[in-house]
Amino acid sequence: SALGARSGRIVREQFAQQLIIVGASAVLGVVVTAWLLDILQSVDVLQSIRPSGMEYRLDLRSVGFTAGLALLIGAMLSLVPARVAARTEVQAILREGGPGAAGGGRGLRVQRAFVVAQIAIAVMLVTGAGLMARTVIRLSRVQLGFEPASLVEASPSFPHSWRVKERFMPVTRDIADQLALLPGVSGVAIRSMSALGPRGTSSSITLEGQSEPLPPGLVPRDAVTVSPGYFRLLGIPLVRGREFEPSDRETSVPVALINQWTAQRWWPGQDALGKTIRVDTVAGAAPVVLTIVGVVADNRGAQPNLLLAEDGAEVYRPSEQAPTAFPTFLVRTSGAPEPLLRPARELLARLVPDRPVFATLVSERVDDQLRGVRVNALQILGFAVVGLGLALVGIYGVLSYSVSRRTRELGVRGALGASRSQLTTLVLRDAARLTAVGLLIGLPLTSLALRPIERALHGTSRTDGVVYGVVAVLVVLVALVASLIPARRASRIDASIALRD
Repeated sequence: SALGARSGRIVREQFAQQLIIVGASAVLGVVVTAWLLDILQSVDVLQSIRPSGMEYRLDLRSVGFTAGLALLIGAMLSLVPARVAARTEVQAILREGGPGAAGGGRGLRVQRAFVVAQIAIAVMLVTGAGLMARTVIRLSRVQLGFEPASLVEASPSFPHSWRVKERFMPVTRDIADQLALLPGVSGVAIRSMSALGPRGTSSSITLEGQSEPLPPGLVPRDAVTVSPGYFRLLGIPLVRGREFEPSDRETSVPVALINQWTAQRWWPGQDALGKTIRVDTVAGAAPVVLTIVGVVADNRGAQPNLLLAEDGAEVYRPSEQAPTAFPTFLVRTSGAPEPLLRPARELLARLVPDRPVFATLVSERVDDQLRGVRVNALQILGFAVVGLGLALVGIYGVLSYSVSRRTRELGVRGALGASRSQLTTLVLRDAARLTAVGLLIGLPLTSLALRPIERALHGTSRTDGVVYGVVAVLVVLVALVASLIPARRASRIDASIALRD
């Protein structure tokens, strides 16, 4: 500018310089990406976490997007110096950028601001990854309360004309009997959900000896209807009393089992065996009185979401006393369960023709539910690694630039008696200041930025103090690593050479 160059000339020169750097980076990025995608394509275990419809390959759209992004970044980077030159007095720029400058200046302040922003963003990304990782760990350790291995879950869809007790009950028994005859089957049980009162009504439960019904939070929406042997088949421990027996039929005394959660809250400090409950529905309807004959351990066997289900009240009824037209058949195998899937589907399709059938591994259901959370965690972790890398490079770049700008100052300090450790501490203190500002900005913003993923968290929250503490320590360590090389270089500056320069 002092020699007469106009803003357009400066912009063109800056654009050419930046385009060479950004263009070369984009080409290198595409090459590395193609190499990484080949690796992803060859690793079988990664196929299980790949979202449906996603392919590990490059196409013209992705390459074109990269080229367009490189042009945009090059243009943006070239405009900044031009705006600074146009708005600032030329002599001030020359004085600030001279070799005798003792550091600081407008350019260095802008760079410091960018590094602080990089650290703040890295804090957000790493915290999100930490929360999702903690969620995955918690979910992988969830106690289901039953043994899902070697267990097949199958269910037919009965036609509407079959949904009367006289029609679906014989078919349900026939399916269970024939499933038990398949090779490798060691046991079969039936489970379904049954309304505690007449369909379409909201039930209330009153305990024996009480006049007021239980609050809604202690009442299950439905009863779990199960066949005799269900709890043994799933490996659910019987805590007290007995399981259902073949003698628990429609003509016998109505009975029920409950889980431990229910027993502890309905009758705290008492034995639930032999207690009765009255299930009321709407006014005028006859109440149902059930006698508690057993207590089983808490489990998630009847929950649609095995991993995220909350503990709550469960009431079990015998399938003969509370039959439903929507049975689920649980089949335990003595060996690998996968070979049983096809014959189970064929059997259901034969006995319930022209209707959809469903059969899957229970362990697969658990894995599928965990896989979605795991994919989110891996994606956020990937972004977090990039964020940490940017913070590392940013801190290193700014401190290296600062040391180069402060060569004379550091030489004078050395000539006046400053030791190497003091010069190193000077640079490390600069890095600590940038990191502290980035943390002070990033940590409060993280709590707001992580609201979209809060519903995906389990066993933690977006304000988890442990995760925040670990992230803060990790970011400080990254900043320390990034500042070691510039600090080491500052400590080795020769005072005489620095003063002559």
